[in-house]
Amino acid sequence: MKNFFVFTFVLFSILCFAQSATRVDKIDFKASYRLNYKKFASSDKTALENQVLILKSDGTSYFMFETMMGLDSIQKVRSLDITDIMLYRSPLYYLIERKGNKVTHFELIGNDLLKYSEQLGFDWKLVAGQKIIREYNCKKATVDFEGRQWTAWYSDEIPLNAGPYKFYGLPGLILEISDSESLFNFSVESMESGNFTVDSNTSNYFISDGDNTIQDIKKEDFHDVRKKFYKMSMNESIKYMNRGEDGVYSMEITTLNGEKVNPNRKPKTKNFIEKYD
Repeated sequence: MKNFFVFTFVLFSILCFAQSATRVDKIDFKASYRLNYKKFASSDKTALENQVLILKSDGTSYFMFETMMGLDSIQKVRSLDITDIMLYRSPLYYLIERKGNKVTHFELIGNDLLKYSEQLGFDWKLVAGQKIIREYNCKKATVDFEGRQWTAWYSDEIPLNAGPYKFYGLPGLILEISDSESLFNFSVESMESGNFTVDSNTSNYFISDGDNTIQDIKKEDFHDVRKKFYKMSMNESIKYMNRGEDGVYSMEITTLNGEKVNPNRKPKTKNFIEKYD
């Protein structure tokens, strides 16, 4: 099975870069990853998310949550409803597009759909170490990225310059990567080649109470907005999302036992992949 898959990747590479009159260079690649992460800095509880990397034959890659692909399919035929929101909304919700060294980060903060772009490169250090992941021989590399130290395992048996989230730049697909604090761990679950559609209307991958207009802002402004938003109490975040509207917004929340929950209580500190103190 492994030999067949290696042959498929070799064929994939040939088809992608060959100049052919029959235009058979439209074969894409998809890898599914499992993200195991700790949501809050004060808790050891972990959460799991399924994410997808799609590498197009033109070299463009997209990394998103698996549920986002379902949202895109729904919005092509009808508007989203509350059931979709309950089913598909995730605590983390971003989409990463990469074209060469240009990386564009899309994320919904409150009901604002924001994006920023950056020229991104990684100063990888190839270090001693080997292990097998999904029957592939993997080598080890380390890198510092936005305040965290990361260890990656990649396989040059899969000669694709890609990986989960924003990571790329190794001589093979990154099958697993984790940070030194064990807060985030991406591990590959499955891989396949074929033709995979990526909607050019990026807003279709997001749930928003607004009009889904994407606001293009600077990277430092994005991280400042996100940090402030996730430090807001529930009442503060509601007022923020309804800014510009008439009236004063507040809410009363109770547990299943009827106990009141303080909506002005400050939330727990969240962990983010990019570490900004």
